[in-house]
Amino acid sequence: MQTGDQAINNKQKVLIIGYMDGFANSSKPAHIERFLAAHGYEVKILNTMFLSRLSDNGYKKFLPAVRPSLFLLYCLELISYIQGRFLAFSRENTYYYLVVARMRLRRKIVGPLLTGYDHIICESSIDSLVFLDDMKETNTIYDCATPLADELYYGNELTINQYSKFKNSEIKVYESVNHLSFHWKCYADYVKKYYKDTGNIFILDGGTDEPAAKAQYSSKPKIVYLGHLGGYWTNLPLLSKLSKTCDIDVYGSPAPPTELGLNYKGYARPSVLADYQFGLITLSQDRLRREGFSAKHVEYLSYGLPVLVPDWRTSTKNMGGTVHYTPDTFNKLVAKYSDKEEWARTSQAALMQAAEYEWKTVLNPLLGMLEGGTNR
Repeated sequence: MQTGDQAINNKQKVLIIGYMDGFANSSKPAHIERFLAAHGYEVKILNTMFLSRLSDNGYKKFLPAVRPSLFLLYCLELISYIQGRFLAFSRENTYYYLVVARMRLRRKIVGPLLTGYDHIICESSIDSLVFLDDMKETNTIYDCATPLADELYYGNELTINQYSKFKNSEIKVYESVNHLSFHWKCYADYVKKYYKDTGNIFILDGGTDEPAAKAQYSSKPKIVYLGHLGGYWTNLPLLSKLSKTCDIDVYGSPAPPTELGLNYKGYARPSVLADYQFGLITLSQDRLRREGFSAKHVEYLSYGLPVLVPDWRTSTKNMGGTVHYTPDTFNKLVAKYSDKEEWARTSQAALMQAAEYEWKTVLNPLLGMLEGGTNR
């Protein structure tokens, strides 16, 4: 018979590599940690967001670490930041070299921290090269947010030749792990279609919690945009265009350019959504985003908000609580779904759809991947 100490020592150890940025990148690692701990695993999150910093909290998180490799990483990150903020015109030719250098350096820094675990789950694309190291005795799971090569290419960060090289490297990472998943099923389908079917893909969608308070109907409905504002895919020009014809409250970071004329209200937690009647998504029209998905979509649904999504997004055509718009039909659709009965019907459909994405449901496939170990 096992003693209490023996039972604890026999727990399977899981390390989650996460880039905890306060947005969607933080949500899934945290929920996986809680889910696996509840199922008897010993779980730890390795937050790599402040890997190159003196500390991960307080004013020290803005200062570089003193270890040479970490200081070099800090310098590379600083160059990338300055280039993105002030020298965007130069990124297409040089960004490839910066991001590859950062990823390779991160591999060297993070690699030695991965010993002593039965399972390693990576939620951070920029740290994914660690899987190219020898990990035969460890069960490896790469849960990729989006195919990074295509994200960089459609964001005008890579030339066509750089894109080809980066994509081939990404496929090697996909092939190297025991189990491969993506934050949304549509990205798994996308990779099979445009990258390669590596034979180790399983479905591990993102999820949502049921909020304490839900949206209520208002005869003067309000529209909210909540999320990251720094990626090309956000399509800030579209958000600006819609804001000129309709009142839209915008939350997120980094702060958008003032010339866009957005009603920017800073950073907010999802609980603010209960004060609104519609959730807005804007996005670019490249292939990746047309066939992709947005984490904020299920967040909106969980509050009972009808979700306004551009008509060119194909992956959400059959989702409950979802209204597809074009810039020309936006105001007309908002007026239509502002009718009390129409809004209530769509809100109820949103809640029913959100119930299918509860974390306790969507994370269940992960247990099979851990129990199956390193078998392909």
